[in-house]
Amino acid sequence: MRKFLLVAGAAALIAGCGDESDFEKAINEKISKDGVCYGFSKENNAKVFDDFKLGTPVRVNIYSKDDEDPILIGLKNSGLLNISYEQEMFKRVAILETTDKGRKTNFWDRSNGACIGHRTVVEITNWTEPSDNNGQKVTQVSYAWKLSGIPGWVDKQAFIAAGINGIDKQKENQIVLIKTQKGWKARGL
Repeated sequence: MRKFLLVAGAAALIAGCGDESDFEKAINEKISKDGVCYGFSKENNAKVFDDFKLGTPVRVNIYSKDDEDPILIGLKNSGLLNISYEQEMFKRVAILETTDKGRKTNFWDRSNGACIGHRTVVEITNWTEPSDNNGQKVTQVSYAWKLSGIPGWVDKQAFIAAGINGIDKQKENQIVLIKTQKGWKARGL
């Protein structure tokens, strides 16, 4: 009887670990797909879109002080970027200009802008028992993530002060996963 319970307990542990690693893979597929980046459109900035580092000012819409992207503030705090403001009719415009330090630093990528890393799951904290929902098996998963792949030019303290999460401490989050024939997937994938 003891052997049976031992085998059953080991099987339950192995099955639980399988779910956890499957959940981590599905969540990483969703949250790591795009980097944590700031970019601007070519629409108003065609001259500098391909190479922002040259120091030519870039104009971007900012609707209020609360709308400023924390990555922009981190770039400013790091001394890579100057930000000034103008009021144009009904909108506030931020004028971004790279500093001498910013021009020497390779912080701008023409495809993605300024990227400071990717979110990566560091821990699955808990999940609900998978249940049926309109013919689909779903589970809600709580997890913790941190930024990974942080470039060397990132002044971590400057970006933490700007309100960027996941640099020094893990951040808690939740996600709903759906069971498919190819395993667990996050909604929207």
